Amino acid sequence: HILDKTNYVDYGVNLGETYEYYVTAVYEGQNGGESSGSNKVKTTLGLTNAYFWDFEDGTQGWTIKNTTLGWMWGLEVDLYGNSTEYLGIDSDAYGYGSNVFDYAISPIMNLTDYTSVQLAFDYGYRNLTSDFLKVLYKLSPSDNWIELENLSKSTSYIKKTIDLPSELLTENFQIAFYHNDNNTWAWYTGIDNVTIIAAEAQNDLMSPSNLTFEISNDNAILS
Repeated sequence: HILDKTNYVDYGVNLGETYEYYVTAVYEGQNGGESSGSNKVKTTLGLTNAYFWDFEDGTQGWTIKNTTLGWMWGLEVDLYGNSTEYLGIDSDAYGYGSNVFDYAISPIMNLTDYTSVQLAFDYGYRNLTSDFLKVLYKLSPSDNWIELENLSKSTSYIKKTIDLPSELLTENFQIAFYHNDNNTWAWYTGIDNVTIIAAEAQNDLMSPSNLTFEISNDNAILS
């Protein structure tokens, strides 16, 4: 990239990958040319599981109704691909006339120490017609829930990953899985292995070396 200013932004860097950067000076005119490279800066977006819930021993701090009209822990529903414990909803058990709905609400998370964050989880969602399963978030306990993603149907457990925008990386971040069957005779839903995958930039900075200066006609040449 040729720059006409003193800063550069590399858009689209990926979690877990290493990037190395250096600059050269390009001069125009009779004695123009390109200098040798500067010192190099290397950075790796290191990954860590900042938060993780597998629900093997209970709700692990999540808030749910834990009744047959909402999310329940230890419930087995007709979804393929998961033989462990999870949070589930069985709307099929109620038929018509009962509105099965609930929010599975996470504990509060502090994400301010991280530069990039992903939300990952396993889910199954056997839908019918007007029912839905959504991922919501809020930035403080007093805020209203905001939709992050409306999840698609799946009769077996699948893994889902969502990149969280930087403006969500606050000290009171929460997510919720909101299911509502809208009074239809719907089916089954399950959530498991909810993970916050976070990245911290780790820099390996090399000191400048072998910088030279030369005057040629009206040019000052750094190399």
